[in-house]
Amino acid sequence: MDAKKIWGKARRGYKIQAIIVVVLAVIVYVYPVTASTITFTEGHHTWTSEDPYYDAIILDNDASLDYEGGFVGMLDAYNLSIANITGGIITHLRTSDESIVHLHESTNMDIMEAKGTSVINLHTNDYILSTENGHYDYGYIEGTYYETTTYFYIHFYNSTTYSNLNIVPEPATFLIFTVGSIFLRRRK
Repeated sequence: MDAKKIWGKARRGYKIQAIIVVVLAVIVYVYPVTASTITFTEGHHTWTSEDPYYDAIILDNDASLDYEGGFVGMLDAYNLSIANITGGIITHLRTSDESIVHLHESTNMDIMEAKGTSVINLHTNDYILSTENGHYDYGYIEGTYYETTTYFYIHFYNSTTYSNLNIVPEPATFLIFTVGSIFLRRRK
């Protein structure tokens, strides 16, 4: 093989490598990679569907979050943090320590995990609760949110989730029970 043919093949190889580098640069520029985790340690924050995707949102210390939409892989609430979740998609909700989470409206969630003295308030009045079966054999809850009647089916990740879950009935139901109990006390 003569030198011209060898040199021509080498130049074509460099051209292909240069094209690959340019294509990768364009892809990274057009589709920027977001940080995989964002942490809030203090103050109040709002998350909407306009915010980028993250693998995890971490709430720590006394941070609070209004999660109004969007998509996140995992939402972690630690220490004294508070999360108000009113929409969007959260694959895995994990709470621990003394954190409080309120689940409202049309939140789409697959897995719920609770540890310590954390509290998860689920706003529903039409539900089925099971302490067995589910993805992880620790049970599940299914039903509809009372604000939007959106269906949910959430798997429990560990055995303590059941005891950290509070079912919050709709306000009208709570009002009827309260007024009824007042009348019963007056009768006696």
